[in-house]
Amino acid sequence: MRVLNKNSDMLLADEVIIANTFMTRLKGLMFKKSLVEGNVLLIKPCNSIHTFFMKFPIDIIFLSKDNVVIHIIENMMPGEISPFIKGATSVLELQSGIIRKTETKKGDLLEIL
Repeated sequence: MRVLNKNSDMLLADEVIIANTFMTRLKGLMFKKSLVEGNVLLIKPCNSIHTFFMKFPIDIIFLSKDNVVIHIIENMMPGEISPFIKGATSVLELQSGIIRKTETKKGDLLEIL
């Protein structure tokens, strides 16, 4: 699976790791040394995240049920908690810098295939 920004035709990731059970959502990227380049963690359902026990910063994209970007957090540092995002049904956790590199913004449509 990959993640493509349909508005800019930019590839955000070419490998999607899905966290859709209680345990996989809870664990997320905790205790990992890094996020492999080109990989993204898709957490669903989800409308808020934390970066406790993480060792590196990440970019966060909150998505609506239709995969429209409704909120973005760039370079979220370890040990932080995001706000609850009304309308978010899933979250993408990406390598820090990917949002800026791909010029992804609120309102963009992402295709996850």
